[in-house]
Amino acid sequence: MGRTLERFDAVKVLCKEDVVQRCFSIGIVLLAGILLTNNAFAVIQIHADVPVIRLDPTAVTTWEERGQMMGDAVKAEFPNIEHTIDSYLADLVEYQQAIFDNYIRRMPKIRDNISQAYVEEVNGLYSRFTSISETSILGDGLLSHEEFWGFQLIPDIGRWTNCSGFGVFGDYSSSGKPIVGRNLDWPVTNDAKQIQAIIVYQWGEGVEVVNIGFAGFLGVITGYNSSGLFAGIFDSDMGGAYPTLTNQRSYVFDLRYVLESFSSIAHASNYLSSQPYAFSHNILLADKTDVQVLEHPEGVNGQLRTATTPLRSDISWAKTNQIAVVNFFASQGFSNGARSWNYNRWDRLRTLAKFDDISKATVDEVKSVMHDTANGPYNQIFNRLTVQSMVFTPGDGASDGHLHLSITSSGHADGGGDGEGAEGSNSNGGGKASSSGG
Repeated sequence: MGRTLERFDAVKVLCKEDVVQRCFSIGIVLLAGILLTNNAFAVIQIHADVPVIRLDPTAVTTWEERGQMMGDAVKAEFPNIEHTIDSYLADLVEYQQAIFDNYIRRMPKIRDNISQAYVEEVNGLYSRFTSISETSILGDGLLSHEEFWGFQLIPDIGRWTNCSGFGVFGDYSSSGKPIVGRNLDWPVTNDAKQIQAIIVYQWGEGVEVVNIGFAGFLGVITGYNSSGLFAGIFDSDMGGAYPTLTNQRSYVFDLRYVLESFSSIAHASNYLSSQPYAFSHNILLADKTDVQVLEHPEGVNGQLRTATTPLRSDISWAKTNQIAVVNFFASQGFSNGARSWNYNRWDRLRTLAKFDDISKATVDEVKSVMHDTANGPYNQIFNRLTVQSMVFTPGDGASDGHLHLSITSSGHADGGGDGEGAEGSNSNGGGKASSSGG
């Protein structure tokens, strides 16, 4: 069958009524419902010019060919993607080549621990690029092989984020199924926002995976599968120096493996919690019955946090069948380098978590939580760095799961943002640092 590439026209506006003007003023486009069916993914109710790239890997025999298939699709949709990625990387480190060179020095040991199949796929994709260079010079409009791998591994080798997540489940959900919200806050250039894409591909017999991210990025920032398993990565900065690399793995490629392989929070967390990673992080997980957070400090095994897990003494929650996640560890016994805006967003999510077995949460109400702009310019749940805001609910038998996705296509929210976070401190000496992980 090969790959098909589709673009969709506007059908329905999904902005909350009182923020419609804001949505349009900052260029939000809305993709409102990826519907899982027994045979494939269909896209409905769209207000966007968002590419959905569908791949059929069964049409090729090797992982390199799979990457080449992806490369052809990406180049057809984004002819200047090499320049866009190069521009993004340059902006990420404020054109300080030395910072990026330090990132690149971190890369080989993590890449060595990535599945050879994925490595061949990335290399196959790169082989379809034309505006390339043998040298890694940021801002030259060309993309070297090492720069492209740097793009793949930014969450593992350089990071800065400020993301929020929320979930409600059980009899506090109007459908009885989990409803999970996730905002991805990521300082990217306006050009980079234009290469946001959804990749849908088959994996194994009867398994399909939706990768919600950026064209050409083959790890998973946020995604879900046809079994109803949802996952998204959130940074949880401990404030320490970047570790000496030994056997650390890439968590964006491991998260992809999880969506290709498992259908439940239990199985996904069992795999991820024992893996070594360079950066401390949270993973928001949802399946057909529950929403939980895998908290994974660097250097130790990860630990699942449920809605009833005892929390650190400096925060409170006490919300039945509801759970939140920001960029710190919340479980009792975990320490972290949490900053004030994380506490403020946590407290705001606690205020908004007002659902119970009578006033049950709907998808629209969880969208309103994720679009909340209270708390002033530096502590908003939806802020000027919010690139993607989504709500997901799984279906029965892969028949009616929905993704509601808002994508910032250009510009920033007026007055929004994370304030101090526009510049990130990094163990290599500073500069803007981003993670695809939220």
